Amino acid sequence: MEQIFTLGVVNNKEMLTLLETQIRYLLPPKSKISTEHSDIRVTSENDLPQALIDNIQGLIDETKKSYRKVNLMQSKASTEHSIFTQDPMPVLLESNQLVQMMPGIYTYSGALLELMQKLDEFFRQYALREGASERLYPNILPVNSMIENGYVSGFPHHALFVSMAHQDSDTLKSLSALKDIESLNDLVSTNGIMLAPTVCHHCFEELKGAKLEDNMIITSTGKCHRFEGPSAEDLSRTHIFNMREIVLFGKSSWVHKNRLKIKSDCEALFERWQLDYQVETATDPFFPAGSQNKRNFQAMNQTKFEVKLYLPFKQQSISAVSINNHMETLTESYGIKGGKNLISSCVGFGLERLSFSILSQYGFDRGNWPDTLKRRSCSRVMLKGGKTTLPQSFHG
Repeated sequence: MEQIFTLGVVNNKEMLTLLETQIRYLLPPKSKISTEHSDIRVTSENDLPQALIDNIQGLIDETKKSYRKVNLMQSKASTEHSIFTQDPMPVLLESNQLVQMMPGIYTYSGALLELMQKLDEFFRQYALREGASERLYPNILPVNSMIENGYVSGFPHHALFVSMAHQDSDTLKSLSALKDIESLNDLVSTNGIMLAPTVCHHCFEELKGAKLEDNMIITSTGKCHRFEGPSAEDLSRTHIFNMREIVLFGKSSWVHKNRLKIKSDCEALFERWQLDYQVETATDPFFPAGSQNKRNFQAMNQTKFEVKLYLPFKQQSISAVSINNHMETLTESYGIKGGKNLISSCVGFGLERLSFSILSQYGFDRGNWPDTLKRRSCSRVMLKGGKTTLPQSFHG
């Protein structure tokens, strides 16, 4: 059965993509969704209930309002360099470099893992040369903080909460005899912990209530956890992914200057590596309720840039680097002080998406890769005399 939702005259591709992603969360299993011109088409085994149709229409109406005044800057994407057009996923899966534990969750090995590790080390060294101090953080965060800082209200569809068994003898006996997951919900409850959706929130937890005497840079690699529903189909969108982050704390002018420097360095890097990319001002995929002002604010103040890399086999681009200006939002939420105009910013490098984009553009034969890219991602070239040769900056 097909249900068509007409949006009217819409030329906002980002809005259509967001709607398609969010509507997937509401649909019954095995439903399919696609966009055509200004229509969203939903195909399902049975007619959609009227209540669900009303919910989807309400979602569309709210999202249209929140995008009404948003004008995003976008650079023109070049697709002149890419020499590969195949989907890398079949090769990665057949060679066991990727093993799917369940949809959207994988183990990594072989050349793919090596590529991810080399990229992480590259960005780690860059951050350290920029004056960052390194951290190792856990994979969990307190739910209370994530409610207070606005994450849960903005991204309820992504939140993954940690559960524990009710601590009574009857529950523990039932749990020890559990044969399937059907009755599990009656035996567990949330315990105030959620899986970390980003790395940077740990920095704020660490500095909660602190007074900073000077500008500060922190870097860390961590696992990010976000429920992506049925959109988790390949490495461009997964429930668990690895990210290297650089987090800036300091005076507004200093943070702004360094944020733009990192953005410029990223562009120079991808030019040197001959990757097809584009840079856009962007808005976060807030859940629509109350999101209109947030999207408008982000767009008008250019608080979010995304560096998107091209996937030739999909003829689409995915965000691989996110460059965010939190302004005072999170420093105030966590009570972090440091004189006038203290703000924060973070830059996240998605290691799966970067690796997947490189393989999508150049394939698995590193002989076909640009020399500048091979030198930074292939150990047989990078290792000289037992030591890893690393650049002084992205330009090096």
